[in-house]
Amino acid sequence: MKNLLLGFLLTLLSAGLGCSLLDRTQTPCLIDAHCFEGYVCGEADSEGERHCIAEDTGDDDAGDDDSGDDDTSGDDDSGDDDSTGDDDSGDDDSGDDDSGDDDSGDDDSAGDDDDSAGDDDDSAGGVDCDGTNPGLAGGICQVIAGGEYSCVLDTAGTIDCWGRSDTGVSSPPAGNFVKLEPGFRHACALDVNGRLVCWGSDHPTVDNPGPYVDIQSGPHFTCAWEADGSVTKYSSHGAECRDATRYIDQGLGKFHSCGVLPDGTLECWGSMPSSGTLPSGTFTEVEAGFHHSCALRSDGTITCWGQGTNGASTGMLNNPGGVWASLLAGAYHTCATDESGGVTCWGCNSEASCPETREGPYRLLSTKGHHNCAFVGTTDDIDCWGANGWGQLDVPVEYTP
Repeated sequence: MKNLLLGFLLTLLSAGLGCSLLDRTQTPCLIDAHCFEGYVCGEADSEGERHCIAEDTGDDDAGDDDSGDDDTSGDDDSGDDDSTGDDDSGDDDSGDDDSGDDDSGDDDSAGDDDDSAGDDDDSAGGVDCDGTNPGLAGGICQVIAGGEYSCVLDTAGTIDCWGRSDTGVSSPPAGNFVKLEPGFRHACALDVNGRLVCWGSDHPTVDNPGPYVDIQSGPHFTCAWEADGSVTKYSSHGAECRDATRYIDQGLGKFHSCGVLPDGTLECWGSMPSSGTLPSGTFTEVEAGFHHSCALRSDGTITCWGQGTNGASTGMLNNPGGVWASLLAGAYHTCATDESGGVTCWGCNSEASCPETREGPYRLLSTKGHHNCAFVGTTDDIDCWGANGWGQLDVPVEYTP
């Protein structure tokens, strides 16, 4: 789903428009629940892709572009989960914590430089999620659930975050932004000119701010793609970043990544701590957690492989039966969304360790660690659930129903 955003995100950036994830028409979708009020998921085009379209095709709003979020996914520990995450980083990456310490020094200065670039973008004016903005919470374009924090991007291109404060990740830069991407203890954003800005305790040093047309993060690194599909990786941790034109979808994990090739088969690279046979078949989406992966088949069924247990999290490979519309992986859990917008999660022993099933309907689900955030129904009201060791579920009242 990520690579579907590249084309129209580039169009938005070149036009100086914002909120790449919510310009209501042409949003990638699988079901009507992925679209906003007044829009439905259209028929597949010649390339097999579906996009949100206005119910009334004669409506002027049909010209507004929309892009569904999501992205991104995956993440790491929070609060109680931190203990799990610390154990995990100890299992596989002693350098993770070190990278956080090392990166925070260099990156702070890089973050300051990028912040000033973001400030320059303020002159471009505010952005609008869509032409009508029917939401109830002041026009929120995107919500992300990082490792120990949550953030929103509003119609003015402004970022607001809450959760863990001592890592700096809940103190975002000023500027006029169009896309957010969560990491474990860092976050990154693209501004209206396609420039990359990152912040947090383990945020990567951004020595070439772009312009870029899309970004995606693993727990401790970020990939940034240019218009021709070429990619720059920020941070030495995690698997390599690969050319966007090679895959129709990518999932970035802690030490490994996976991609769906144009023929629907899977390819994974990097290091997996435990054995797992790469499944065969035809797939549309793939997600990578810390030590497990899951993929959505073209018939809507799910398969998972890799490490099945970790501390308080068990059953990470116990994917549910049935047919699903979309898929998203956190650190040790995975969630699938059904056609009604309901969210089913597995890999958790309790809500205190990571998110459990919610009836919904939800859309544009985000997760990177042990909690989820999503929009409620067709509004821009926000709900977050799961681990809350750092207040990452304490959604400000202005963003709640």
